[in-house]
Amino acid sequence: MKTYFASPERKAKNDLKIDIDLVSENPVINGLLNTVSGFFAVLNQNRQILSVNKTLLKSLQIEDITEILGLRPGEALDCVHSTEMPGGCGTSEHCVTCGAAIAMVLSLERGSPEEKECAMEVKKEGKNEDLYLRIRSHPIDVNGNILILLFLQDISYQQKLIALERIFFHDISNLISVLMNTSNTLANGKIDKKEKAIERINTITSRLAQEVNVQRRLMKSDLNSGNNSQSLIPVSLVFKTINSMVTDHPFAQGKKLLFIPLEKDIFVYTDLSLVTRVICNMVINALEASEKGDEIMIGANNDDDQVTFGVKNKQVIPSAVQKRIFQRNFSTKPGIGRGLGTYSMKLLGEEFLGGKVAFTTSEEEGTEFTITLKGSIS
Repeated sequence: MKTYFASPERKAKNDLKIDIDLVSENPVINGLLNTVSGFFAVLNQNRQILSVNKTLLKSLQIEDITEILGLRPGEALDCVHSTEMPGGCGTSEHCVTCGAAIAMVLSLERGSPEEKECAMEVKKEGKNEDLYLRIRSHPIDVNGNILILLFLQDISYQQKLIALERIFFHDISNLISVLMNTSNTLANGKIDKKEKAIERINTITSRLAQEVNVQRRLMKSDLNSGNNSQSLIPVSLVFKTINSMVTDHPFAQGKKLLFIPLEKDIFVYTDLSLVTRVICNMVINALEASEKGDEIMIGANNDDDQVTFGVKNKQVIPSAVQKRIFQRNFSTKPGIGRGLGTYSMKLLGEEFLGGKVAFTTSEEEGTEFTITLKGSIS
Protein backbone atom coordinates (compact mmCIF):
# COMPACT_ATOMS: atom_id res chain seq x y z
CA MET A 1 0.00 0.00 0.00
CA LYS A 2 1.15 3.54 -0.77
CA THR A 3 2.30 5.76 2.08
CA TYR A 4 3.56 9.32 2.35
CA PHE A 5 5.20 8.79 5.72
CA ALA A 6 4.81 5.88 8.17
CA SER A 7 4.65 2.18 7.39
CA PRO A 8 1.13 1.08 6.29
CA GLU A 9 1.54 -2.61 7.32
CA ARG A 10 -0.62 -4.07 10.05
CA LYS A 11 -0.52 -7.40 11.82
CA ALA A 12 -3.03 -10.07 10.88
CA LYS A 13 -5.82 -10.86 13.33
CA ASN A 14 -4.10 -13.90 14.87
CA ASP A 15 -0.75 -12.11 15.27
CA LEU A 16 -2.53 -9.09 16.72
CA LYS A 17 -4.17 -11.32 19.35
CA ILE A 18 -0.73 -12.59 20.38
CA ASP A 19 0.38 -8.98 20.95
CA ILE A 20 -2.78 -8.17 22.92
CA ASP A 21 -2.28 -11.25 25.13
CA LEU A 22 1.36 -10.29 25.67
CA VAL A 23 0.29 -6.91 27.03
CA SER A 24 -2.56 -8.24 29.15
CA GLU A 25 -0.23 -10.75 30.84
CA ASN A 26 2.57 -8.26 31.57
CA PRO A 27 2.36 -7.02 35.20
CA VAL A 28 4.44 -3.87 34.57
CA ILE A 29 2.27 -2.69 31.67
CA ASN A 30 -0.89 -3.55 33.61
CA GLY A 31 0.43 -1.51 36.50
CA LEU A 32 0.90 1.47 34.19
CA LEU A 33 -2.59 1.02 32.72
CA ASN A 34 -4.05 1.18 36.22
CA THR A 35 -1.93 4.02 37.62
CA VAL A 36 -1.31 6.55 34.82
CA SER A 37 -3.87 9.29 35.38
CA GLY A 38 -3.65 10.87 31.92
CA PHE A 39 -4.33 9.31 28.53
CA PHE A 40 -2.23 6.19 28.01
CA ALA A 41 -2.09 3.53 25.29
CA VAL A 42 0.08 0.55 24.40
CA LEU A 43 0.85 -0.07 20.72
CA ASN A 44 2.72 -2.67 18.73
CA GLN A 45 5.45 -1.93 16.16
CA ASN A 46 2.78 -1.30 13.53
CA ARG A 47 1.32 1.45 15.75
CA GLN A 48 -1.82 -0.63 16.41
CA ILE A 49 -3.57 -0.25 19.76
CA LEU A 50 -3.17 -3.24 22.09
CA SER A 51 -4.65 -1.63 25.19
CA VAL A 52 -5.62 1.75 26.65
CA ASN A 53 -6.31 2.95 30.17
CA LYS A 54 -9.77 3.79 31.48
CA THR A 55 -9.17 7.56 31.22
CA LEU A 56 -8.57 7.39 27.48
CA LEU A 57 -11.40 4.91 26.97
CA LYS A 58 -13.81 7.25 28.76
CA SER A 59 -12.61 10.23 26.70
CA LEU A 60 -13.29 8.27 23.50
CA GLN A 61 -16.80 7.55 24.86
CA ILE A 62 -16.29 3.83 24.27
CA GLU A 63 -17.42 1.16 26.72
CA ASP A 64 -16.03 -1.91 24.96
CA ILE A 65 -12.25 -1.71 24.42
CA THR A 66 -12.42 -4.31 21.63
CA GLU A 67 -13.89 -1.58 19.40
CA ILE A 68 -10.49 0.11 19.14
CA LEU A 69 -8.05 -2.80 19.46
CA GLY A 70 -5.98 -3.01 16.28
CA LEU A 71 -6.72 0.59 15.32
CA ARG A 72 -4.07 3.29 15.21
CA PRO A 73 -4.29 6.39 17.46
CA GLY A 74 -5.58 8.72 14.73
CA GLU A 75 -8.28 6.22 13.81
CA ALA A 76 -9.40 5.81 17.42
CA LEU A 77 -9.47 9.60 17.91
CA ASP A 78 -11.34 10.00 14.58
CA CYS A 79 -8.72 12.21 12.88
CA VAL A 80 -10.16 13.53 9.61
CA HIS A 81 -7.05 12.42 7.71
CA SER A 82 -6.94 8.86 9.06
CA THR A 83 -9.17 7.53 6.25
CA GLU A 84 -7.59 9.36 3.32
CA MET A 85 -5.25 6.51 2.41
CA PRO A 86 -5.79 2.71 2.36
CA GLY A 87 -2.97 2.40 4.92
CA GLY A 88 -4.89 4.56 7.40
CA CYS A 89 -3.38 6.66 10.19
CA GLY A 90 0.20 7.78 9.53
CA THR A 91 0.18 7.31 5.76
CA SER A 92 -1.48 10.44 4.30
CA GLU A 93 0.21 13.63 3.08
CA HIS A 94 -0.91 15.40 6.27
CA CYS A 95 0.79 12.77 8.45
CA VAL A 96 4.22 14.00 7.33
CA THR A 97 3.80 16.97 9.70
CA CYS A 98 1.75 15.20 12.40
CA GLY A 99 3.51 15.37 15.77
CA ALA A 100 2.01 12.06 16.92
CA ALA A 101 3.11 10.17 13.81
CA ILE A 102 6.58 11.74 13.95
CA ALA A 103 7.04 10.86 17.63
CA MET A 104 6.08 7.21 17.07
CA VAL A 105 8.19 6.74 13.93
CA LEU A 106 11.27 8.41 15.45
CA SER A 107 11.03 6.49 18.73
CA LEU A 108 10.92 3.19 16.83
CA GLU A 109 13.80 4.17 14.56
CA ARG A 110 16.03 5.47 17.35
CA GLY A 111 14.94 3.13 20.11
CA SER A 112 14.52 6.05 22.49
CA PRO A 113 11.65 8.18 23.86
CA GLU A 114 10.42 11.03 21.65
CA GLU A 115 8.09 13.87 22.61
CA LYS A 116 6.19 16.10 20.17
CA GLU A 117 3.15 18.34 20.07
CA CYS A 118 0.35 17.42 17.72
CA ALA A 119 -2.43 19.53 16.18
CA MET A 120 -5.11 17.08 15.08
CA GLU A 121 -8.41 17.85 13.37
CA VAL A 122 -10.97 15.36 14.66
CA LYS A 123 -14.63 14.63 14.06
CA LYS A 124 -16.69 15.24 17.18
CA GLU A 125 -20.47 15.26 17.44
CA GLY A 126 -20.94 15.86 13.74
CA LYS A 127 -18.39 18.65 13.29
CA ASN A 128 -14.64 19.04 12.97
CA GLU A 129 -12.65 20.32 15.93
CA ASP A 130 -8.99 21.00 16.62
CA LEU A 131 -7.40 18.76 19.23
CA TYR A 132 -3.96 19.66 20.58
CA LEU A 133 -1.97 16.89 22.20
CA ARG A 134 1.45 16.54 23.76
CA ILE A 135 2.64 13.08 22.73
CA ARG A 136 5.41 11.02 24.33
CA SER A 137 6.28 7.77 22.58
CA HIS A 138 8.43 5.34 24.58
CA PRO A 139 9.56 2.05 22.94
CA ILE A 140 10.13 -0.97 25.21
CA ASP A 141 11.22 -4.55 24.63
CA VAL A 142 8.86 -7.17 26.08
CA ASN A 143 10.07 -10.73 25.56
CA GLY A 144 11.77 -9.77 22.29
CA ASN A 145 8.76 -7.76 21.03
CA ILE A 146 9.07 -4.00 20.58
CA LEU A 147 6.03 -2.17 21.94
CA ILE A 148 5.23 1.53 22.26
CA LEU A 149 4.07 3.13 25.48
CA LEU A 150 2.14 6.18 24.29
CA PHE A 151 1.42 8.99 26.75
CA LEU A 152 -1.04 11.65 25.53
CA GLN A 153 -1.83 14.95 27.23
CA ASP A 154 -4.71 17.11 26.01
CA ILE A 155 -3.35 20.68 25.86
CA SER A 156 -6.16 22.15 23.72
CA TYR A 157 -7.30 24.67 26.34
CA GLN A 158 -3.77 25.90 27.07
CA GLN A 159 -3.06 26.18 23.35
CA LYS A 160 -6.14 28.36 22.85
CA LEU A 161 -5.00 30.70 25.60
CA ILE A 162 -1.52 30.94 24.06
CA ALA A 163 -3.02 31.41 20.61
CA LEU A 164 -5.30 34.23 21.78
CA GLU A 165 -2.33 36.02 23.29
CA ARG A 166 -0.21 35.66 20.15
CA ILE A 167 -3.11 36.69 17.91
CA PHE A 168 -3.62 39.77 20.06
CA PHE A 169 0.01 40.86 19.68
CA HIS A 170 -0.09 40.02 15.96
CA ASP A 171 -3.16 42.22 15.40
CA ILE A 172 -1.87 45.00 17.67
CA SER A 173 1.38 45.03 15.68
CA ASN A 174 -0.65 45.59 12.51
CA LEU A 175 -2.42 48.56 14.11
CA ILE A 176 0.87 50.00 15.35
CA SER A 177 2.32 49.74 11.82
CA VAL A 178 -0.62 51.76 10.51
CA LEU A 179 -0.27 54.26 13.36
CA MET A 180 3.43 54.80 12.61
CA ASN A 181 2.81 55.33 8.90
CA THR A 182 0.00 57.76 9.64
CA SER A 183 2.20 59.62 12.13
CA ASN A 184 4.85 60.03 9.41
CA THR A 185 2.19 61.54 7.15
CA LEU A 186 1.25 63.94 9.93
CA ALA A 187 4.89 64.97 10.40
CA ASN A 188 5.82 65.29 6.73
CA GLY A 189 2.62 65.58 4.71
CA LYS A 190 0.75 68.50 3.26
CA ILE A 191 -1.93 70.43 5.18
CA ASP A 192 -4.87 68.54 3.66
CA LYS A 193 -3.20 65.20 4.38
CA LYS A 194 -2.42 66.27 7.94
CA GLU A 195 -6.09 66.78 8.74
CA LYS A 196 -6.94 63.28 7.51
CA ALA A 197 -3.96 61.88 9.39
CA ILE A 198 -5.11 63.43 12.68
CA GLU A 199 -8.57 61.94 12.22
CA ARG A 200 -7.11 58.52 11.42
CA ILE A 201 -4.74 58.63 14.39
CA ASN A 202 -7.70 59.34 16.68
CA THR A 203 -9.55 56.38 15.16
CA ILE A 204 -6.60 54.01 15.52
CA THR A 205 -5.74 54.98 19.11
CA SER A 206 -9.38 54.48 20.05
CA ARG A 207 -9.24 51.13 18.29
CA LEU A 208 -6.13 50.12 20.24
CA ALA A 209 -7.92 50.84 23.51
CA GLN A 210 -10.91 48.75 22.33
CA GLU A 211 -8.64 45.85 21.38
CA VAL A 212 -7.10 45.78 24.85
CA ASN A 213 -10.58 45.65 26.41
CA VAL A 214 -11.70 42.93 23.99
CA GLN A 215 -8.61 40.85 24.72
CA ARG A 216 -9.16 41.18 28.46
CA ARG A 217 -12.74 39.99 28.01
CA LEU A 218 -11.73 37.05 25.82
CA MET A 219 -9.05 35.88 28.23
CA LYS A 220 -11.51 35.93 31.12
CA SER A 221 -14.29 34.15 29.26
CA ASP A 222 -14.95 30.45 28.93
CA LEU A 223 -13.17 29.71 25.66
CA ASN A 224 -15.78 27.14 24.76
CA SER A 225 -18.80 29.39 25.27
CA GLY A 226 -18.16 31.74 22.35
CA ASN A 227 -18.61 35.49 22.39
CA ASN A 228 -21.67 37.09 24.00
CA SER A 229 -20.98 40.78 23.23
CA GLN A 230 -22.72 40.93 19.88
CA SER A 231 -25.09 43.59 18.60
CA LEU A 232 -26.74 44.73 15.38
CA ILE A 233 -24.03 46.35 13.24
CA PRO A 234 -24.38 48.02 9.79
CA VAL A 235 -22.02 46.58 7.17
CA SER A 236 -21.10 50.14 6.13
CA LEU A 237 -19.62 50.66 9.62
CA VAL A 238 -17.60 47.47 9.27
CA PHE A 239 -16.24 48.72 5.92
CA LYS A 240 -15.43 52.15 7.37
CA THR A 241 -13.58 50.61 10.33
CA ILE A 242 -11.57 48.27 8.10
CA ASN A 243 -10.64 51.11 5.75
CA SER A 244 -9.27 53.18 8.64
CA MET A 245 -7.24 50.22 9.90
CA VAL A 246 -5.55 49.12 6.66
CA THR A 247 -5.27 52.15 4.36
CA ASP A 248 -1.91 53.22 5.82
CA HIS A 249 -0.57 49.71 6.40
CA PRO A 250 2.94 49.21 4.91
CA PHE A 251 1.66 46.35 2.71
CA ALA A 252 -0.94 48.71 1.18
CA GLN A 253 1.66 50.96 -0.45
CA GLY A 254 1.19 50.99 -4.23
CA LYS A 255 -1.89 48.78 -4.10
CA LYS A 256 -5.59 49.58 -4.45
CA LEU A 257 -8.32 48.80 -1.93
CA LEU A 258 -11.77 48.66 -3.51
CA PHE A 259 -14.79 48.50 -1.21
CA ILE A 260 -17.68 47.29 -3.37
CA PRO A 261 -20.59 49.67 -2.65
CA LEU A 262 -23.85 48.32 -1.27
CA GLU A 263 -27.14 49.09 -2.99
CA LYS A 264 -28.73 49.07 0.44
CA ASP A 265 -27.00 48.84 3.79
CA ILE A 266 -27.03 45.43 5.44
CA PHE A 267 -27.14 44.84 9.19
CA VAL A 268 -25.50 41.88 10.86
CA TYR A 269 -25.67 40.65 14.44
CA THR A 270 -22.02 40.41 15.43
CA ASP A 271 -19.14 41.85 17.48
CA LEU A 272 -17.64 44.83 15.62
CA SER A 273 -14.15 44.48 17.14
CA LEU A 274 -13.83 40.77 16.40
CA VAL A 275 -15.36 40.77 12.92
CA THR A 276 -13.13 43.65 11.82
CA ARG A 277 -10.09 41.81 13.21
CA VAL A 278 -11.00 38.78 11.10
CA ILE A 279 -11.60 40.76 7.91
CA CYS A 280 -8.54 42.98 8.44
CA ASN A 281 -6.38 39.86 8.58
CA MET A 282 -7.95 38.76 5.29
CA VAL A 283 -7.16 42.16 3.75
CA ILE A 284 -3.57 42.29 5.09
CA ASN A 285 -2.90 38.74 3.86
CA ALA A 286 -4.24 39.73 0.43
CA LEU A 287 -2.09 42.89 0.41
CA GLU A 288 1.03 40.95 1.40
CA ALA A 289 0.44 38.39 -1.36
CA SER A 290 -0.24 41.04 -4.02
CA GLU A 291 2.11 43.06 -6.20
CA LYS A 292 2.23 46.82 -6.75
CA GLY A 293 -0.70 48.00 -8.83
CA ASP A 294 -2.87 45.04 -7.81
CA GLU A 295 -6.43 45.59 -6.62
CA ILE A 296 -7.95 44.01 -3.50
CA MET A 297 -11.74 43.90 -3.42
CA ILE A 298 -13.74 43.92 -0.19
CA GLY A 299 -17.46 43.24 -0.42
CA ALA A 300 -20.51 41.83 1.36
CA ASN A 301 -23.83 40.26 0.43
CA ASN A 302 -26.74 38.73 2.29
CA ASP A 303 -28.76 35.64 1.52
CA ASP A 304 -31.11 33.49 3.61
CA ASP A 305 -30.67 35.62 6.73
CA GLN A 306 -26.88 35.43 6.49
CA VAL A 307 -24.24 37.94 5.50
CA THR A 308 -20.98 36.99 3.82
CA PHE A 309 -17.95 39.27 3.82
CA GLY A 310 -15.38 38.56 1.12
CA VAL A 311 -11.82 39.74 0.42
CA LYS A 312 -10.48 38.94 -3.04
CA ASN A 313 -7.14 39.33 -4.83
CA LYS A 314 -5.81 37.91 -8.08
CA GLN A 315 -3.06 35.70 -6.62
CA VAL A 316 -3.45 31.92 -6.42
CA ILE A 317 -2.66 29.76 -3.37
CA PRO A 318 -0.51 26.73 -4.35
CA SER A 319 -2.23 23.36 -3.88
CA ALA A 320 0.39 22.20 -1.36
CA VAL A 321 -0.36 25.23 0.82
CA GLN A 322 -4.16 25.04 0.57
CA LYS A 323 -4.44 21.99 2.85
CA ARG A 324 -2.71 23.75 5.74
CA ILE A 325 -3.80 27.34 5.21
CA PHE A 326 -5.68 27.65 8.53
CA GLN A 327 -3.15 25.66 10.57
CA ARG A 328 -1.60 27.56 13.43
CA ASN A 329 1.99 28.76 12.84
CA PHE A 330 1.92 27.60 9.21
CA SER A 331 3.21 30.18 6.74
CA THR A 332 4.83 30.29 3.34
CA LYS A 333 7.07 33.10 4.67
CA PRO A 334 10.13 32.47 6.86
CA GLY A 335 10.43 33.69 10.44
CA ILE A 336 9.00 33.07 13.89
CA GLY A 337 5.51 34.35 14.70
CA ARG A 338 4.06 33.96 11.21
CA GLY A 339 1.01 31.96 10.23
CA LEU A 340 -1.23 33.64 12.82
CA GLY A 341 -3.31 35.71 10.39
CA THR A 342 -5.18 32.84 8.76
CA TYR A 343 -5.35 30.85 12.01
CA SER A 344 -6.90 33.81 13.83
CA MET A 345 -9.54 34.13 11.10
CA LYS A 346 -10.69 30.60 11.89
CA LEU A 347 -10.44 30.84 15.68
CA LEU A 348 -12.12 34.24 16.10
CA GLY A 349 -14.52 33.88 13.17
CA GLU A 350 -15.86 30.44 14.01
CA GLU A 351 -15.35 29.76 17.71
CA PHE A 352 -16.12 33.25 19.02
CA LEU A 353 -18.44 34.67 16.34
CA GLY A 354 -20.13 31.40 15.38
CA GLY A 355 -19.55 32.02 11.68
CA LYS A 356 -17.98 30.03 8.86
CA VAL A 357 -14.56 31.01 7.47
CA ALA A 358 -13.52 29.62 4.09
CA PHE A 359 -11.59 30.40 0.93
CA THR A 360 -11.60 29.63 -2.79
CA THR A 361 -8.64 29.88 -5.14
CA SER A 362 -8.16 29.31 -8.87
CA GLU A 363 -6.16 30.61 -11.82
CA GLU A 364 -9.29 32.12 -13.34
CA GLU A 365 -10.79 33.82 -10.26
CA GLY A 366 -7.80 34.41 -7.95
CA THR A 367 -8.24 33.94 -4.19
CA GLU A 368 -11.16 34.98 -2.01
CA PHE A 369 -11.41 34.57 1.76
CA THR A 370 -14.91 34.78 3.24
CA ILE A 371 -16.65 34.83 6.59
CA THR A 372 -20.36 34.04 6.74
CA LEU A 373 -22.36 35.14 9.77
CA LYS A 374 -25.92 34.42 10.79
CA GLY A 375 -28.69 36.86 11.61
CA SER A 376 -28.43 39.56 8.97
CA ILE A 377 -31.20 41.92 7.87
CA SER A 378 -31.38 44.63 5.22
